[in-house]
Amino acid sequence: MNGLTIKARTIARNIGLLPLLQRMRPRGPYEAEFGKAMLDAVRAGDVVWDVGANVGFYTQQFIAKAGPTGKVVAFEPEPSCYAILQRDCASAIAVNCALSDQAGEGFLEAHPQADAGTHHIVGERTNTSIAIKLIAGDNYEGPCPNVIKIDVEGFEDEVLAGIPRILADRRLRAIFVEVHFALLERRGKALAPVLIERKLQGLGFRTSWFRDRSHLKALRGN
Repeated sequence: MNGLTIKARTIARNIGLLPLLQRMRPRGPYEAEFGKAMLDAVRAGDVVWDVGANVGFYTQQFIAKAGPTGKVVAFEPEPSCYAILQRDCASAIAVNCALSDQAGEGFLEAHPQADAGTHHIVGERTNTSIAIKLIAGDNYEGPCPNVIKIDVEGFEDEVLAGIPRILADRRLRAIFVEVHFALLERRGKALAPVLIERKLQGLGFRTSWFRDRSHLKALRGN
């Protein structure tokens, strides 16, 4: 992906063409493709990070694939989602925080429906936001993940910026990122998808985009 592709997406979105195209394209196939690719990357005994786990749809599948010798760490800052994670994914390590480039306090705009999947971090407190804890992934105590899934509604750049040590560790074989172009653009980071892909390529990952051009896969051999 490059800057021209980003610009084309922006123009299509601004004239209302992108939502129309997305409605015309069935969601099921690419979501199934994304999920299958993630599960195919997980091996028995792996450490898997589910960053932006929501209520644990993928967390449960990671637990099953990694098996009893594996470990799944699910990061979720929204309180009601976190409670569901603890209840439904008891064998995972549920962490009630968001990953960022540094530790501190952040603010989350949370949808009333826990599993809506649209909770997103905002730059400052609003009347409808809630305070959440932020940590840098590199500071999380535990073994290096082998597979990372990131779905953080426009905060992808900060998550990756907070794990330079982990990104450089060859034990990390695969990263899967849902890239939220509109939210990144709204935050003044329209070129973040290009920079994210280049960063991962520079670290030895082979990158490719799924058919919807919003989900990125990065794989690296041991």
